[in-house]
Amino acid sequence: MKTAGITFRRVLSFWLFISTGLLYGCNNQEAIEVPITATTGLTEMPPTLAVLTPSMTAHPATPTLVATITPSETAVTSTITGAPTSVGPIFMGDEITISNADLVQELGLLAISANEITWSPDGKLLAIATDGGVIIMEIPSLQERMRIASKEEWFDLWISSVAFHPTDDRLLLGGRGFFQQWDLATGEALHRTHGTGSDVFDVDYSEDGDLIAVGFRDGVLVKDIDFDLPAWVLRPESHTLVTGKVTFAPHGAKVAGLGDDGYLRLWNARTRELLWERSTEFQGGWDLAYSPDGRFLVVGGSATDFLIFDAQNGQDAAVLSLESTKGISSLAFNPESNLLALGTWEGQILIWDLEKLRLVTQLEGYTEGFTSLAFSPDGRLLASAGYDDTIRLWGIPPEP
Repeated sequence: MKTAGITFRRVLSFWLFISTGLLYGCNNQEAIEVPITATTGLTEMPPTLAVLTPSMTAHPATPTLVATITPSETAVTSTITGAPTSVGPIFMGDEITISNADLVQELGLLAISANEITWSPDGKLLAIATDGGVIIMEIPSLQERMRIASKEEWFDLWISSVAFHPTDDRLLLGGRGFFQQWDLATGEALHRTHGTGSDVFDVDYSEDGDLIAVGFRDGVLVKDIDFDLPAWVLRPESHTLVTGKVTFAPHGAKVAGLGDDGYLRLWNARTRELLWERSTEFQGGWDLAYSPDGRFLVVGGSATDFLIFDAQNGQDAAVLSLESTKGISSLAFNPESNLLALGTWEGQILIWDLEKLRLVTQLEGYTEGFTSLAFSPDGRLLASAGYDDTIRLWGIPPEP
């Protein structure tokens, strides 16, 4: 489970070029066998095993990806140009809590456009998904550690989502028609890219690190991390479903998916059973997060409310109203407390105490919405990526 939030930012241009339910591999991508299984929680349709082959007309050839561990002007020809402009290093104080949240202020700045940001499990790295690849920054120095990009300048290596493995030096990334894992210790891909036939909107690792979940046009694709077994797709029996947000539970193999039909669904990723589904009544759900204890699922979307569901049964736990008139673009939990950060389309970050269901403080500095919010694992920093093409790091300043 990653500590990040992602929106449907720049991802609503779907690639409708293959028949429903099939996945394909692009050029240097390997064909994969995918048992397409629809599950409803009551009955399971017999799986159809499809051997999928590349489509030369549906997608341009996927170029080789390359990573460099030591930043260099010539080490990689990349669609990520130059190094991110940063204001750093940053110096932070105590963990952000309910009692000191009103002291939070901006501690650092990166001038870069991001689709998603997420922290490594030890909090020392921040991965940034961009329209040109992935940049990994060291924290608190704000120095670039690595970038994963395309050798071919003509290729738009749009990356929508990234996730760190909970225990290994692996990074999972998804983007325009593919997903892939990288070894951060060597800077090399762990396997060939795997095609999905449509844009990947979100990726996540299970808490034990054994499974991958991928949100894409046809539902939630689940695969083992060693890619030894065929993938399977979780979706309602009656139709395919664009799934823009996926997240594993903090414990176990349950995976939640937020669909473009406004429904929140929870599956058992191993048994493929649909445990429950609930309408959010949003025209579009923009973000989804599990509470750190796994008891609740929070959904924000194109409404003035954000919804809290009981993760066990899908029942309403709370509906909280905001002053925002446009809704929530991103949200994230502090993993060490009951604090929830909400990013509105007006550019405010609202920090809520979910135990007492009250607004604690409001952070200013943006004029439009957010693509992603993410608390560091130790709860000392909140990273925010905005539509103004900046990433800001918020925290409690250290004592003089």
